[in-house]
Amino acid sequence: MNAPSVSVVLPARNAEATLSAAVATLRNQDLEDFEIVLVDHGSTDGTNALMTTMARRDDRILVLRCEGPFVEAANLAWQAASGRLIARMDADDLAAPSRLRIQRDLLITHPELAGCGSRVRILKRVESGALVPPDDGYRRYETWINGVISPEAIRSERFIDSPLPNPTMMVRREILETSGGYVDPEWAEDYDLWLRLLESGHRFGKAPEILLDWL
Repeated sequence: MNAPSVSVVLPARNAEATLSAAVATLRNQDLEDFEIVLVDHGSTDGTNALMTTMARRDDRILVLRCEGPFVEAANLAWQAASGRLIARMDADDLAAPSRLRIQRDLLITHPELAGCGSRVRILKRVESGALVPPDDGYRRYETWINGVISPEAIRSERFIDSPLPNPTMMVRREILETSGGYVDPEWAEDYDLWLRLLESGHRFGKAPEILLDWL
């Protein structure tokens, strides 16, 4: 069997309440050529059983388990993946149906990019389970991060905050291999990775569409 063009990697811990909805948005992508790598990061709820059930029902899903630090789970996910493009996802986020296709096509047409993200819609989950818009602080952050699109803007504004929302990212596998992937900086491991790659001269872009509901 040929390797898929895209592997979605999703490490999760105690995500029983939200994982089904997140994975459903991946299974409903309009791109067929992809796999999903789920890593249970030492969950104590029903996350592992839920992942196993999902894998039995969909042969595109691979389930792994990691008891070590989170960076080990994050690296295990992409190292076990088969695709040349590695897409990140979190267990409480929701992907647009065209997310994988749009980002894959962006990287195909722009071979100079090491990876790409997308614009996001920031939401919060209230006690009832409903999803509602964020408060003014996150609204301002959403406006800023959705305005940082071009490789030049991403590079110039990288020290304001991370200009690349981690669960939107799709990166070429060889970039992760040569960089060593995530390390444990005792702060945000994703932001650290993007800063290291930007400092080494890699360029990143961002799809202009909103392709993720970020919770």
